[in-house]
Amino acid sequence: MSQNDKLNNLEYKLMQFEKNVDAFKDNNDFWTNWENFRNFITHVINKHIVNEYDFKTLAIWGAGRCKDIDLSFFCENFEEVNLFDIKRNDVIEGVKAQNLSQKQLDKIKIHESFDFLDVEDIFYIELKDMFKNKSSVKSITKFIRKQANKVNIQTSLSKVNKQFDVSISLGVHSQLFSDVKHSFDEYLNLYNDEDVSKIGAENRYLHKIGASLYNQFLYNTVRDGGAIFVGFDLIEFSPYRGTLELLDHFKILMAKGEIFEHLDSFLKLGAVLGAYDGYYDFTKSFKDEAIKFPTNFAIWDYFDFHSYFFMTTGIIK
Repeated sequence: MSQNDKLNNLEYKLMQFEKNVDAFKDNNDFWTNWENFRNFITHVINKHIVNEYDFKTLAIWGAGRCKDIDLSFFCENFEEVNLFDIKRNDVIEGVKAQNLSQKQLDKIKIHESFDFLDVEDIFYIELKDMFKNKSSVKSITKFIRKQANKVNIQTSLSKVNKQFDVSISLGVHSQLFSDVKHSFDEYLNLYNDEDVSKIGAENRYLHKIGASLYNQFLYNTVRDGGAIFVGFDLIEFSPYRGTLELLDHFKILMAKGEIFEHLDSFLKLGAVLGAYDGYYDFTKSFKDEAIKFPTNFAIWDYFDFHSYFFMTTGIIK
């Protein structure tokens, strides 16, 4: 198969991925393929949190199938490891797949499923029906704005009902409303460019509100003196976004230490909705905190021909 054939074939796969991301997450190769990324996360957390502080309790938000986190590392360095996700069964499968010892498993608590922003499933179901039935742009944008105004973190905080020494969130901001994008992409061809622009603007507003509230949620889940560590999949490099050919140049800039001089240009081409909003809100909202973790970054090779520029930061509350 030629390189062009591979790219064309993968482009199709990427479109399917955007419509049904869970199908790709079932791929067991992710544990092997993400080893470098997982090691990067472990290294940064070990350097800035484990080696510097004596924290006991940990919460990982959006743990999913745990393929991007080394649970044995966390179990060795914390007395209590709390895993949260909207799909509890995914977390159960992920923990099981890492073949932990009984001593390590005794430290892990898998919590009940809930949406961190208290968004009900009926919102996504009704919105998808609106797209499918080609409802008016006015009614769709009004429906999305109504949901944006309803988003809250109080219900979720009451479900957690405790604070931890450390809260970790990796790539969650981009997934807060991912079902909106999946539904919209599926019926995109039903709308003209002007309609797509209007709906897209409302979707961006929803993600901006959600990302900001999620940052506040993370802040409230940590005790005073505790740590918040967050990671953002800021830029996507893929045939789907038309940015894959920029990846090699981006890596050269990273190696030269010049990436921040050019970051805005790349963000204009491949910024990931939600992640972009979350990063800038986090740095703005918590800029006055006395202790901040240095920014670290890496290329996350999600799968063949699909990578992310991933950036981590954090604070001591």
